[in-house]
Amino acid sequence: MEVSYNVDPNQIIARLASVDIAEGLALIVDTDDAHCTIAGLNPSSGVLGVSRTRTPAGQSCDIVQGGIARMKAGAAIVRGNWITSDASGRGIPATLNAAGATYIELVGQAIESTDAADTFFACKVLLAPAIIA
Repeated sequence: MEVSYNVDPNQIIARLASVDIAEGLALIVDTDDAHCTIAGLNPSSGVLGVSRTRTPAGQSCDIVQGGIARMKAGAAIVRGNWITSDASGRGIPATLNAAGATYIELVGQAIESTDAADTFFACKVLLAPAIIA
């Protein structure tokens, strides 16, 4: 079954891209509220959502903040995994940091599985802080 990516326009915000942004990446607030950039590994603040399309630097980027987003995987994803981002903004399963509990922000929850990095999966966007312990 193919997942529909029709997103309610009220669940999309626009920010200026500080860098070139690919489709399906986790984005964060950049140096000011008007700009966004790609989230890093286990972001800890300011997650805005998932980029809806490829956007060149300096252009307006549509960011999905709720509903179902087409997200790029940074690793294998199993349906039901809670999702954070890798150093490139791709979705990865949120896991325990080897050093102990870590505060991160979740992007959402996978509603599709994928076997490999750089493939796309459906992610239910549920921006939320979490302590993975």
